[in-house]
Amino acid sequence: MKGSPELSFPKVRSVELEGFTLYSKMPDLKIEISPGVFCLAGANGLGKSTFLAALNFGLTGIVPDPERELKSHTRHEGGYIDEYFRYHKTASGYTESFFTGRIADTDRDEASVTLEFDIGERRYRLTRGIFDGPGLRVFEVRHNGEVEFDGEGHSMSDREVEYHGRLTEAIGLGSFEQFVFLQHFVFTFDEGRHLLLWNQRSLNHALHLCIGSDFDRANQADALQRQMERAGSLARNKQYQASGVSNRISTIRDAIGEDGEEDAEGPIPEEMVRAHRVIGENVQAQQDKVAKKLGELRDAELKWATASSRLSSLQAEFSREFSRHVHKRSRVELHPLVAATLSEDECAVCGTVGVASGIKVRINEGHCPLCGTGLPNPTPDEDSLARLKEIDGQVAGSREALEAATAEKERVSAEVIAAEDRLNALRDELREFEEANRRVLLEADSGGSAKVRETINRLEEELADLLKQKEAKYQERDKLMRQLVKLQRELEQQYEFAEDEFVPLFQRLAYAFLGIEILVRAESNEGITSIGLSLILEMRGSVRREEYQLSESQRFFLDIALRMAMAQYMSKQGNEAPLYVDTPEGSLDIAYEARAGSMFAEFVELGHDIIMTANINSSQILRRLARVCGRSRMTIQKMTSWTELSDVQVQEERLFRKAYDEIEEALKEGGD
Repeated sequence: MKGSPELSFPKVRSVELEGFTLYSKMPDLKIEISPGVFCLAGANGLGKSTFLAALNFGLTGIVPDPERELKSHTRHEGGYIDEYFRYHKTASGYTESFFTGRIADTDRDEASVTLEFDIGERRYRLTRGIFDGPGLRVFEVRHNGEVEFDGEGHSMSDREVEYHGRLTEAIGLGSFEQFVFLQHFVFTFDEGRHLLLWNQRSLNHALHLCIGSDFDRANQADALQRQMERAGSLARNKQYQASGVSNRISTIRDAIGEDGEEDAEGPIPEEMVRAHRVIGENVQAQQDKVAKKLGELRDAELKWATASSRLSSLQAEFSREFSRHVHKRSRVELHPLVAATLSEDECAVCGTVGVASGIKVRINEGHCPLCGTGLPNPTPDEDSLARLKEIDGQVAGSREALEAATAEKERVSAEVIAAEDRLNALRDELREFEEANRRVLLEADSGGSAKVRETINRLEEELADLLKQKEAKYQERDKLMRQLVKLQRELEQQYEFAEDEFVPLFQRLAYAFLGIEILVRAESNEGITSIGLSLILEMRGSVRREEYQLSESQRFFLDIALRMAMAQYMSKQGNEAPLYVDTPEGSLDIAYEARAGSMFAEFVELGHDIIMTANINSSQILRRLARVCGRSRMTIQKMTSWTELSDVQVQEERLFRKAYDEIEEALKEGGD
């Protein structure tokens, strides 16, 4: 019986982003990642989750679609883990969609993420273009400072293949796809919120890799699970097809009589067959007529919309031209002082009341109402008048065109309704005729009653073959299930072996958050639709089988505790697996904030790194972490300077500074 796998995982030491327009003040940035806790602290909407996604993209080459579960969507061979990676790599399009909008079109060619990470004595460096597709721009490996592989002379795809092989070997896993699964489903807790504890398939894949006998067995179990479920699906498909054939046989038998006895061979009434054909042709002709009328209606609606738009445009143009024309002839009346005086009948300069009539007289006589100077005679704007007449004529013509288009649309619409009513009537006539003459028409279609019997015999043979195929697929499923159950029992034995170390670790981390003891037991399921282990939690004597039996914060942080326990159990000392956490602090009760920080701190004390995001606020998570870890084991990266803040955030920036200062003070005091 083997113990823990003792795998060596990448410890990220720097992240370099280029062309990330989202970070408007720092689109090109390089961040050093110190051991312990690295916290990217900011505000909502600044791109904290994007940073984690970019880091994961650098490591795995994909951004996981939060809607994509670990299940089969294709007919490819292999297991669910292989299919998950293959889908995101070649068919998803989610990765490109995720970064589009966060990166401007002008930066697409240059946009990239560069990572440096350590595994044991080796330092790895890679650069991955965001929109390059599969492949690496740069891949280098140094061993104790000496270049072991520099990627020169290799294509981007060759560097990717080299990276997959070297990383898999350095970690100690069986395939790169297994690393992708662990990175996305175990080591990363992000806004996708895929919970392990209540997803048996993901949990069992994780347990196979964490405490299973070996990684080939994990791959085998993965493939068997998928093959078994596919065989069951194919068997159900055959049953569905068989039901269709069986219904067809019943329909034919009903048509030739309840007892299934056929009458003696006799002539088929030609008049009835001809009448059926005529009605069918009438239905088809009417369908064609309806389709034609619908096309005419679309044309009429387009003509109406065009005429309506043209009329509206001309009316707006007439209004603008008329306004310009009036303005030219009424400049004195439109002067603010004159207009106010005329409107209120009160001088806008001295306040004298009853002066409007005198001002109108002076204006009509052609004098300035203020100084009496003679005004130049307004010259008629012949061009403006001509344009108004032209537009007015166009408006009249357009109105006539709209009226004609409206009449045409209404006429064609009525014709469509009439044609559809006629089609429905013909269909009813055809259906009633076929119901009344099913047997004769069936024999005519088959060539006589003897031919009907031949058709039934052929369908019965087809039915028997489908049922035979169904049974074969069920037998295949059962055979695969027995093999999977055997592997499952090996996993159960391995779990029992690991229980003394793995379960107490999980319980200790969970206690750090909950403050109460939890009991954990494994429960085996060997049903056809559910084969695997489930972890059952018991709190204060109450079993919590379903996720809804816990609060949101309990679900999230217990799941994080499980991931921490798995990471610790499978890691080799000195090469412990980091956790990548988009902190779900919004779900926390205030009483649990500090305890969540304590749980994170305990994980770091076990030798692991945490790369996390959090809001800069009054939450106790970061302050508790800072007090426990101190500057030697915790780094805060303030990202409020990376991009533009919203107006609300700018107004309350002092609150950010205050919260950040409190965290800095806790860092100074911490680590003792």
